[in-house]
Amino acid sequence: MDKNDFAKLFAGGAATFNAWRAQNPNEPLELAGYDFTFPLNSIPSFNGINLSGAKLDEVSVWGPDRDWPDEGGPMFANANLKNASLRNAYFLKNTFANADLSGADMTGIKLEGVNLEGANLQNAILDGATLKNCDLTGANMNGASLTGATFTDCKQ
Repeated sequence: MDKNDFAKLFAGGAATFNAWRAQNPNEPLELAGYDFTFPLNSIPSFNGINLSGAKLDEVSVWGPDRDWPDEGGPMFANANLKNASLRNAYFLKNTFANADLSGADMTGIKLEGVNLEGANLQNAILDGATLKNCDLTGANMNGASLTGATFTDCKQ
C-alpha cells in the first residue's frame, strides 16, 4: 500500500483503520515521514488505533497551536503503538493517554505539550528524546532507555 491509500484509511479514523488492519494483519505499515495534517473540522479520531509495529519515523503530528488555538489535532488515546518505530518524530499538543508504547523505538523523538498520562512506555527506547511540558502522570516507564533524554517542565 502506498501513503495515498493510507490517507483514505486514516480519514475514516481508528474504527475504519482497525477494521482494515484486522483483515490485513501482514500488510507492512511503512509510514516514515507521513503527513498527519487534516483539514480543520475533519480531523479523524485515532483513539484506540492499532499501529503496533508501524514505522512512523520522522512523522510530524500537530495539535492546536498558538495561531489556531481551537484547531484540533489527531489524538492517540488508548492507541496500540507497541514496538512501533517513532525515531525523530515530532508531536505537538497531542495525547497518548493510556496508549501502549511498550517496546517502541522513540530515539530522538520530540514531544511538546503531549499528554502521556497512564501511557505504557515499558522497555521503550527514548534515547536522545526531548520532552517539554508533557504530562507523564501514571506512565509506566519501567525498563525504558533514557540515555541523553531531556525532560523540561514535565508533570510526573
